[in-house]
Amino acid sequence: MSRNAKLAICSFFGYHPAARTAGLIRSVLLAFTGIAAPMIADLHAKSQSAEIGRIYKMVTRWIIMLVIPPAILFMALPEPVLSVFGDRFAAGGATALLLLTAASFLQATFGLSATVLAMTGYARLSLLNLLNALGALGLQVGLNLLLIPRMGLNGAALATLLLFLLLSALRLGEIQRLLKIHPFGKALWKPLAAGLSCGALLLLVRPWLLTLPPFPGLVTGAVLALSSYMLLMLLLKLEAEEREIILRYIPFLNKEPKR
Repeated sequence: MSRNAKLAICSFFGYHPAARTAGLIRSVLLAFTGIAAPMIADLHAKSQSAEIGRIYKMVTRWIIMLVIPPAILFMALPEPVLSVFGDRFAAGGATALLLLTAASFLQATFGLSATVLAMTGYARLSLLNLLNALGALGLQVGLNLLLIPRMGLNGAALATLLLFLLLSALRLGEIQRLLKIHPFGKALWKPLAAGLSCGALLLLVRPWLLTLPPFPGLVTGAVLALSSYMLLMLLLKLEAEEREIILRYIPFLNKEPKR
């Protein structure tokens, strides 16, 4: 077997655990897509464009708020995370997991735009989206052929990150041009600030965590990340418009007695 063939096989088996782990972040986007789609369709039917923009920003913030803790954990402690699949993946796949986590974070942040466009009458763009997807597939194949022989599984991860950087820019430009909205609200600073603080804490204790056995180190890191992040978010509190939307679309959470 040639050296290139061996490298490709090792890259595939090393890449798979990192890709599966980073892919957990995208599941948050899928969950919120199912929640947001009927809300946006209902607002579009009522011609409430401003409300669509408000919902888009708020749901994007919720997605980011939920994906930040696992993203920080995967990027700050990739070795203990990958040790779940076996010790041989812990060191070799650490950089790949970091790159793939960044790619998944981008997809989760900007992925809702496709749903917003579809629910606001731009289904005619489906053919264009198909062509874009085919172009993206071709680009990823080209990047893989270029980077994998030089960088192994890290080259495959870098190709994925570069692809999602391009797709994120395209999605942001498309929804801004067609609907004159964007996903970034003022309240986004709260999860970002909490996430940066949480990430700094994990990086500070990372040398100590890596001295622990892999599984206890991972559990300790996860508890530290989640507890510190939740504490900061509780201190910063929900926005008033978020409480309003929650009670409007999930009325059973309003426990005020009827008069």
